Amino acid sequence: MLSLLIGGALFWCLVLWTGGFATGDADATIYNAMMWSHGFWACAYRSIPTTRPLGGPVYPLVSAGVQWITRAGFSGSYLTPGQMGIHCQHAYASYQSFAGSTRTSAFTWALRTGIIAWVALTLGALSLVRTTSLRGTRATWLVPLAFAVTPPVLFCVQEFYHPQDLWALAMVFVAVTWGLRGHQVTSGVFWALAVMSQPYALLGLVAVLVIASWPDRRRLVVGGVVCAASVGAITWAVAGRRALAAALVGTGDTTIHYGTWMSQLHVSAHAGLAISRGGPLVATALLSWWVRKRCPGAGRDPAVLLGLLAAAWSLRLVFEENLWGYYCMATGATLVLHDIVTRKSSRPTIYWLVIVVIAFGDINATPRPWGLWPTWIWQLLIAPSAFVVALHALRSSMRTGASVTDVLTPRT
Repeated sequence: MLSLLIGGALFWCLVLWTGGFATGDADATIYNAMMWSHGFWACAYRSIPTTRPLGGPVYPLVSAGVQWITRAGFSGSYLTPGQMGIHCQHAYASYQSFAGSTRTSAFTWALRTGIIAWVALTLGALSLVRTTSLRGTRATWLVPLAFAVTPPVLFCVQEFYHPQDLWALAMVFVAVTWGLRGHQVTSGVFWALAVMSQPYALLGLVAVLVIASWPDRRRLVVGGVVCAASVGAITWAVAGRRALAAALVGTGDTTIHYGTWMSQLHVSAHAGLAISRGGPLVATALLSWWVRKRCPGAGRDPAVLLGLLAAAWSLRLVFEENLWGYYCMATGATLVLHDIVTRKSSRPTIYWLVIVVIAFGDINATPRPWGLWPTWIWQLLIAPSAFVVALHALRSSMRTGASVTDVLTPRT
């Protein structure tokens, strides 16, 4: 608990020192969360422009609960039912006016509830570490401290506001923990929550399904389907069809941005969507199939699973049509946790994180001495090297991972 408090304080201080909690992309989750925390449930997914991406309802519901309990975002007068309009037709416009007028008070404190996602990520990682021979050792202290200073983790609230990415990875770690303990149905529930928090988690789910045995696969799918159907039905009943779409398929940005490798090659929007969404899934499935053939017990080894997950997240970067610093969070955090679990300080991981900092590490809006480079240059530097580093971690774990596996036999 003490290490968690120290790590949380360090994370908080670093975010504030590097510019504070970002407002860019905050509407994707804060709009829904503030509507729910103040009792306007039906307005959470209404009156927003269709071009505005919205996150799935899992994290906003958590954020709404935290806001309601801590009264964060309640320091100023919130919107009235009259300002919402009939069928919430003025809800989003009124919210924008409210957020702009209270940028330093209620809205700012609502943003700061994003630290709960970091806490969940750390606790999820600690639960996974406890499935290894490191449980009960001082090595567990490293997890909160490492996640407090890992740059892409900071970027999720400092560069753009994407605590839902942290929450999704937290659910992944918890899902893996339950799977290692033999509770595949519960694992499926958390995998569904991860995917409905941020769709990139689907890559990890594909990897786990490919390497799992048929009985484990069936139980995992049952748990995931039941959870997804339950959350989907509830969100549809409360907030409408757009909430259901956000929960099940996501509503992220699929535009090919200027300066990326796809834009340089004049890839069409439809082709870019197919490459960026289908490419990682196919590549992850093939990689997982190779791991299953080479290491039949991969599904029971925490080190191998973390290496495989890191490789899956890196494949998203390889095929992605765009690149931001927070995109690197899942790969970076998983590699860091892999190093802790395997008790090795990986220089390739450190070097890769340094490149990410050089590319995206804005500190108090200080201009970078090397200037602004085209996105495609950073893509070529960061994406392939991420896969190489993750693949190296995976292969080393396939050779030595059994040495860190928990001696307890999972229940079947």
